[in-house]
Amino acid sequence: MIPSTEPLGSSSEPTILYPIPELHGSAAVSACSAACAGVPVIPLRPGTKMPLYPTGEKHLEGALRSGAQVLDLTAERLEMYGARPSWGIVTGERLAVLDLDGGPAAAWLDDIVRQHPEVAHWRDATVQVRTARGVHLYGAVPAGVTITGSSGKLAPLLDVRGVGAFVVAPGSRHPSGTWYELDTDAELNAAAAAVDPDALRALFHDMRGEGDTFTVAEVAALTLPLPLLALLRDPPEDGPPTPTAEVSDTRSISTEEARRRFDGVVRKVQEADAGQGNATLAWAAGISAALGVDRAEAERELVGAIMTRRHAEDPRTREQEARRTIGSGWNWGRANPQSALGERAQGPGLRAAASAAAPLAPVTHAERLAREAQRATDRPPPPERGQSAFVDVAALLDGELTVAQPDGGAALSDGSRLFYRGAVNGLIGDPEAAKSLIALASGAAVLQQGGVLAYVDTDHNGPELVARFLLSLSVDREVLIDRLKFTQPDDREELLAAVDEIVGMVADHDPAGEIETFVVLDSIGENLGMFGASPNEDQGVIDANRATAAKLARAGCTVLTIDHLAKNNESRKFGATGSTAKKRAVDGALYRVQIAEGREFSPPIGGASDLLLVKDRRGGVRARGIKTGEGAARFELGPRDENGRQAGRFIASPPAVRQVGIADKLTADVEQLRQLDPPPRSRDDVRERLEWGTARAGRALKEWREQAARSGHA
Repeated sequence: MIPSTEPLGSSSEPTILYPIPELHGSAAVSACSAACAGVPVIPLRPGTKMPLYPTGEKHLEGALRSGAQVLDLTAERLEMYGARPSWGIVTGERLAVLDLDGGPAAAWLDDIVRQHPEVAHWRDATVQVRTARGVHLYGAVPAGVTITGSSGKLAPLLDVRGVGAFVVAPGSRHPSGTWYELDTDAELNAAAAAVDPDALRALFHDMRGEGDTFTVAEVAALTLPLPLLALLRDPPEDGPPTPTAEVSDTRSISTEEARRRFDGVVRKVQEADAGQGNATLAWAAGISAALGVDRAEAERELVGAIMTRRHAEDPRTREQEARRTIGSGWNWGRANPQSALGERAQGPGLRAAASAAAPLAPVTHAERLAREAQRATDRPPPPERGQSAFVDVAALLDGELTVAQPDGGAALSDGSRLFYRGAVNGLIGDPEAAKSLIALASGAAVLQQGGVLAYVDTDHNGPELVARFLLSLSVDREVLIDRLKFTQPDDREELLAAVDEIVGMVADHDPAGEIETFVVLDSIGENLGMFGASPNEDQGVIDANRATAAKLARAGCTVLTIDHLAKNNESRKFGATGSTAKKRAVDGALYRVQIAEGREFSPPIGGASDLLLVKDRRGGVRARGIKTGEGAARFELGPRDENGRQAGRFIASPPAVRQVGIADKLTADVEQLRQLDPPPRSRDDVRERLEWGTARAGRALKEWREQAARSGHA
């Protein structure tokens, strides 16, 4: 039971809300509680940090302030899509959150605590939420105070969430698969809240129990103490402030020892595991500053180390990010030299690092020269002596030179296939054209044939939806557990680590290429964003493709990329939105996906989409007599039966399939609206009467109204 501040009808009595644990889940209860405490909340895509719909610059557009709305929306999404949304709590109006993601951030707060005991009391008693990388500390903001927020200004890996930001609510799933967990001392919190008139009471409820019976423990975000509030309101522009409790004293460290330790941290950066690059780089920069190493030399060496590590990325975008991270870590180390010199590298693979008091293994002069030469050329090392950089043409001609046939993914009704193994294939299309469904149906066929499906989900579909759809296509649970590899990278390092793991898995378990590994990269636009590349920039697209899709294809995988069509009618003729380098990157087959006429998809009844040939680099699809722009296949998804199963099938070359321009289709839809009697009243009216999807109904209704206005008819 959650008491709400919302009035019921005209009465001033509060509404009593009754969340059902098995229906709403703890994330919705957290969001409901926050809304009832007067803090706006926004729904997020399941398992992500992305809003479910556009929320504006300050995340207040469409924000919910009603607990009942939170529960209703959660139940509706669960019924329609089979998954609850995650929830975001908007900061800035009455709430600010300290987001501590690592050792330097925790060390900074420890320094403040030593100077101000009231901060220690607040830290221990206020709302704490455990995250994938650290902790969120919630603080109530006094009336009339504005906290704009900052990132890395107070300490490395410390963000202040204020106006224009949000944090993920406890009970939601992090993209890495871990959960945001409420971790607050309820008794200590209650005692502190009782003497804190400005605390945000009942901000969260800890829901435990079964069915519709559960216990609730209220916790409150305590008012930020004045010393901390002053720092959050006015963070320094040039890095973290120097705490008075710590005085820089590195004179006891000899020049020789400083050099040995600096060389050691450079090596640690170069050896950092995937996902630990930024944290290790900030740690190394802090130690370098505390050791008194020249800033220019330290930056040169550390940038070189991060660029030549095992999980190296695009050199141009990575260098920019590395220099920002070094600057943040340098400021912290300069302000906190003793903490920096006593800090160990954080993260998996680094916890066993030697104590900071002992010198680490140095980087040799020869190794440093080799790295500098590599950075200067930015080219891969030349082949070893005795190897040739050229193809053995004699061996090529001794083999059979035949047209390659598509041999990857699902079999069509005539036994042929759509995709090539060991190549980059692609699907492009408008939103809701069923691109992801087609990719998953192809992957389901591979799983049922004994292969492996690796789904790299940067578009945040979520593991629940993926697993549920594969089960509905009759893939056995044991098969999914054994051979479905799902990952949801949150940044470039995690994406590259996933690619490396898939490549390693193929090399270790299937060196002969007997088992098909079907890899879906969903989607290209999100991947490019992780590389800091614009979809309109040729070189950025090329670099990202080489590091991901092309690398997987070279390992023998059947790679299927997913991308959106350009919005402009003329540009749509050439394929995906952005640079033509996207199309050039496909060295297998590329298809445009469009909804079959009158067969739009809906969860209970299925639907159908046509796959139109855009490009066939290897010629096997065209060898079947299919020309560019013609239908190569139709994917049909049948209605859901009483057991939740749906039959999916690929039909070869459906007749009379052609590309339909969006303008032609819109004209036809508007004509259908003109025939309606009585005329359509709203988008929902169009949806119900013509059984169209929301987007189609909205576009047609808007165009019909505009044409009616121009002609003078209502």
